[in-house]
Formats: sequence, structure tokens, C-alpha cells
Amino acid sequence: MIEHPEGAAAGSDPYYIVSASVAADLPKLVLKHQDSFFVADRRGDFPNLPASEFGFYVDGTRFLARLELRLEGNWPVVLNSAVSEDTLEVAVDLANPDVVEGDRIALLGRTVRLARRMTMYQNQLYQTLTVESFAEGPHEIVVR
Repeated sequence: MIEHPEGAAAGSDPYYIVSASVAADLPKLVLKHQDSFFVADRRGDFPNLPASEFGFYVDGTRFLARLELRLEGNWPVVLNSAVSEDTLEVAVDLANPDVVEGDRIALLGRTVRLARRMTMYQNQLYQTLTVESFAEGPHEIVVR
């Protein structure tokens, strides 16, 4: 447990989360419903950053500290991200970066779209991922 200075507002808040300076300037997406919330980066990920606030919390306990989406081992490119007005859903539209195999581009960037939707209801977090290809022919990709 981290001690707070005498009289600090955070010391009286049982759900206060200490944030790391490394994550302080990163754009964040925040969902909240009742006693549950999550803090994600602009891709919808909970990156593995030491002492960061990223994650999924219920009643002040972090239940999920790391959740990262990769396409062919790379971070997808963010096209757009938005949180609903009721803070129950986040929509993130992503695309693939150039996929390089050896000395050639096997799949041009922005050929595959990933529509990531994360919805929070009560103490549960749901994620739906839709993959849409605009490639002229078939192409095998690894989503992890």
C-alpha cells in the first residue's frame, strides 16, 4: 500500500489509483458503470507499463492489467476512437501497418480494418472485434 501525505485528498479515496509519470501524457479512453471502470490507451489496449493506471477495475480492484491487440505482431494504426456519451462503450477503428516479409511489402498498410468495440455493463467487460479486408485477394493474417 502506498502512503499518502497527511491531508492529501487521495488518502481519503479508497479507489484512488496511483498513476505513473510514463503514462501521464498518453491519451486515454475511460469507461465507467456503477463501481466498475477501465482505463485504456487510444487503441483500446491496457498496455504493460509499470505502475500505470491502465486496466479493468471492479470495486477498486484491478482484475485485468494487460490487454493488447496485435496484427502480424505489430500495433495497429489508429484511425479513430471515441467514448459514448454514457461512458458505457468505446469504439476504436484500427488498420494494419505495412506487413513486410523479407524485403517486400506483403500487405499494404490500411488494407485490413479492425473495428474494436468494448462495452462495460455492471462488473463485466465485453469486447467485439470485426475484421474487414480490402485486399484484392486472400491474405492470411495473425491477430493476437
